[in-house]
Amino acid sequence: GSSATSRRAKRQPSRNYDAPKTAWLLDRTVDLTACYPERQVRWAPKKRIKNPSQRLLKACRLFEFIENELSISTKEPVDYIDRYGKKRHGQLVPFHFNAVQLILSQDLALSWNKSLPFRRLIPKGRQLGVSTWTQGVGYGMCLGQSDYKVALIAHDDAGASEIFGTSRTFEKSLHPDLALDLDSRQESKMVWVNRSTMWIGSIKTGDGLGKGPRLSMIHFSEAANFEDKGIDAAATAVSIQNALAGDHPDAIIVYES
Repeated sequence: GSSATSRRAKRQPSRNYDAPKTAWLLDRTVDLTACYPERQVRWAPKKRIKNPSQRLLKACRLFEFIENELSISTKEPVDYIDRYGKKRHGQLVPFHFNAVQLILSQDLALSWNKSLPFRRLIPKGRQLGVSTWTQGVGYGMCLGQSDYKVALIAHDDAGASEIFGTSRTFEKSLHPDLALDLDSRQESKMVWVNRSTMWIGSIKTGDGLGKGPRLSMIHFSEAANFEDKGIDAAATAVSIQNALAGDHPDAIIVYES
């Protein structure tokens, strides 16, 4: 009867696909009418968190920097509102997170709040912005603190240069009041006066990639294609990871492909 149907209904698994959001620690608000120096995008700990940790507040500052101050290139010109509240049409647009990038941001905040290194293997669809988000986090960390070392490892030189171009766009489009002087700029490396560094390499270089300076963050791009180059990609990846300051709470490893 109806009571049996009711009991069966109660045994059905939950279809609340938004359930993981209950674990999220940050709120994000967007006001595109805000004009510089007001911020269009704001991040803050959820109201239920009475005494947010310093690392959670650090995540808020990082995400606000990325979304309010960095720009990305689009394939086709689009309409957008710039940081001064003006309507624009072009290909260099504010880096406002999409749905996938929002999930990654919340995930990073969860790890940081527990003072855990962030290590993720991300099987991704194309054009979802995982590489762009990872580069944005690395760039923001480099400008936000001293001696932060970021390595981008791709399956070939062309792929590395293409992704590193995102960080070059960040650097070129950043407001002069926020820019940090570069101590050295090369085709494959940026070194700032605070000793933070971003550099690129391809997996075909081999384990020599792991013999450089101590790393803070490693971004492995298109990792599923590493073996295509006829080298021992697994051993090379291990060698590179051995250069990571793995016990540091700001240590980040992202494998995406």
